[in-house]
Amino acid sequence: PTELALLPIIESSYDPFATSPAQAAGLWQFIPSTGKIFGLRQTWWYDGRRDILESTRAAYKFLSQLYNQFGSWELALAAYNWGPGNVKRAIERNEAAGLPTDYWSLTMPAETMAYVPRFLAVAQVIKEPNTFGVRLNPIVNKAHFRETYAKNQVDLTSVAKLAGLTTKQLYQLNPAYMRWATNPDGPHRVLVPLNTPEIFEQQLAALPAPDRYITVTNRYVVKKGDSLHRIASKFGTTPAALKRLNGKLISKRGYVAVGKSLVVSRSKQLVSGDNSVDIEKLANPAAERVAQIEKADKEKAVAAKSTRKDDDNDKVSKKYHKVRAGQSLYAIAKKYDVSVKELAQWNNLKNKSNVQVGTKLVILLEEDEDTKNTSRTAKASKGKDKRIASKEDSPKKNKKERIKRISYEVKRGDTLYSISQRYNVSVSQIKTWNKTSKNLKPGQDLIIYLAKS
Repeated sequence: PTELALLPIIESSYDPFATSPAQAAGLWQFIPSTGKIFGLRQTWWYDGRRDILESTRAAYKFLSQLYNQFGSWELALAAYNWGPGNVKRAIERNEAAGLPTDYWSLTMPAETMAYVPRFLAVAQVIKEPNTFGVRLNPIVNKAHFRETYAKNQVDLTSVAKLAGLTTKQLYQLNPAYMRWATNPDGPHRVLVPLNTPEIFEQQLAALPAPDRYITVTNRYVVKKGDSLHRIASKFGTTPAALKRLNGKLISKRGYVAVGKSLVVSRSKQLVSGDNSVDIEKLANPAAERVAQIEKADKEKAVAAKSTRKDDDNDKVSKKYHKVRAGQSLYAIAKKYDVSVKELAQWNNLKNKSNVQVGTKLVILLEEDEDTKNTSRTAKASKGKDKRIASKEDSPKKNKKERIKRISYEVKRGDTLYSISQRYNVSVSQIKTWNKTSKNLKPGQDLIIYLAKS
């Protein structure tokens, strides 16, 4: 049914950058595993779940498959939301009890019970807006963009200039690209507005392949005398990043047992005709400088404490949030860059979907030693989101080092971690360059320094 094109209103509000606590992403909110089943590639460079065309094709295929399985669009939509296995078991329970097995007769979670009625209501409003006092701007029934193909990996900022667009406008059309360039291994498809001059294709074909970087994941076995900070420094990453990659293998205090195998990230450079060149250190002078500052600060702190303490000086600060009318746990979790699950655990909440107005919630936030008082900085920056890095915070340039400075506009759903992963820098670097806290605002401009090879 044509109305299925309206499903992203329920799923993502038509925001291809939307992400959920369950790791769902894109217009159609595919979780990683389902995305892979339906051919949506997810790499360091590219996430097919955010590809407007590919994710729509996958959703069409998935919904068609669900309809063929259950024979009802209501049940197909319920399975899209709740999972086909759950719907199948709910049908089997009703069959065993001699009850009807249509959508309206099944016992399902409240979210799924409301999912189909919400969709039907939206479809009705779109069909008859005047009946419901809704004014919709007309959309011309024609294509608004066209597909173009580069012959190799291309720098997206260069592509934007050729197309007469800002980098932000190009990313809005091509949200699947997670970095500054297309995937080295493809796809090299770029969507541009329909009115882009025809000469653009020729110029795009003539663009040379940029110097490119990939991040590969290696494992490191912890040795006697290792600390989290030393391991992070060795592999050009941060203790916080290692914690995120390895979960429960690393304790909250940063302890890790000898003999444990940790996942670490290292940078490798792809050189034309030679894929074997290994860069031991991050190809970013700024990263090296920030790492040195962090190391010096942390060593001072460690010297003042027990020798048993790890070099990683992340501290936990306890904050309180008073729930206001209209706020959900998801909105509060997003505000503090934590998960709904963590919020529920910290406050012993059994019902994650309902929280009473006026409730005081405990929020536990990790702070690095070099980012103390960031909340004060964030408050002082209200209305002044655009920042320019000071000379002290900017990477120093010399003849050997060529630094590319870019400006990134924060989008809804962005976190410091997701932005750091996009540009292969650390969270600490972004904080240092922008004097910002964990709380980002959509529309805020961040300064990012990248190394050119």
